[in-house]
Amino acid sequence: MNNDAMTDSIVSVTDLRVHFPVRQGVFGHVITHVKAVDGVSFSIDRGSIFAIVGESGCGKTTSAQAIAGLQPATSGSIRLLFRESKPFQWAESEANARKSVRQRMQMIFQDPYSSLNPRMTVRTLLEEPFIIHRIGNRTDRVDRIATLLDQVGLSREYLNRYPHEFSGGQRQRIGIARALATDPELIIADEPVSALDVSIQAQIINLLQDLRASRSLTQLFISHDLAVVRHLADRIAVMYRGKIVEYGSENDLFTSPRHPYTVLLLESVPIPGKGRKKRGATVSEDAERQQAVPGCSFYPRCPRRRDVCIQQEPELTEVKPGHGWACFNPVE
Repeated sequence: MNNDAMTDSIVSVTDLRVHFPVRQGVFGHVITHVKAVDGVSFSIDRGSIFAIVGESGCGKTTSAQAIAGLQPATSGSIRLLFRESKPFQWAESEANARKSVRQRMQMIFQDPYSSLNPRMTVRTLLEEPFIIHRIGNRTDRVDRIATLLDQVGLSREYLNRYPHEFSGGQRQRIGIARALATDPELIIADEPVSALDVSIQAQIINLLQDLRASRSLTQLFISHDLAVVRHLADRIAVMYRGKIVEYGSENDLFTSPRHPYTVLLLESVPIPGKGRKKRGATVSEDAERQQAVPGCSFYPRCPRRRDVCIQQEPELTEVKPGHGWACFNPVE
């Protein structure tokens, strides 16, 4: 994706790579690297919802952590541009600048059961961000906390309760309220509904949509389920083995997917009352298929593979406006 074309991008990622060394022996010699993220580029427009989807281990969470500054990048650049501030990059920043950026960018974590301190009440959990970033005085914080609870649909009577007294959906609402405490411009939601029941998932997704409308929040949404992001995201990127293999709008990916892996993901989505479109479709891999190939990483599983696919790696190319894919033999 062409980052330079995005004039109003809050996040611009260029050729991002995050590699982890694999060590062996008593002295821990590095014998190889796991390429969790391997040359990813994309931009997120201000006020939009951008989703990264893919199965477990594809690198989507590592990409989000690198953007949030929680995981150092091996190479490439991550440029953040918040309102009334200069462009920011983690690799070129000082401690004070990093703290300011973290105030403007918050995360919603996957597991609502482990992301909240069990020893803190809801009041303490929501007050902590105000204290860390020195926002308001004690009286102001009481009003702000009450407003946050109202925004996420929780009663103010819950202020003195502990996390174990809530359901999973309620805990995730508390996590969302905590993320909103610093009035951020960017929210990174890492699988925020995967640990919840289907009925509760819909409530959390609707809440995120409402917050986008009321606060003009930019969101990076991480998910393994295309069905979850279908009516939420403006743009979607599909990742496979550390690379983006297709990107486009919700309409592009659901009505005219071009990469065989995107088609496989769509066929694995269950249809109410009917099950999956193709019962034989699967997104799982056995150990043999996980062997690295010199060309396209999807080659061992691809039903449309050709000889050229194992000889060279296809480039991610924008073929139609806003819709691109990396495949020598795309689905027509």
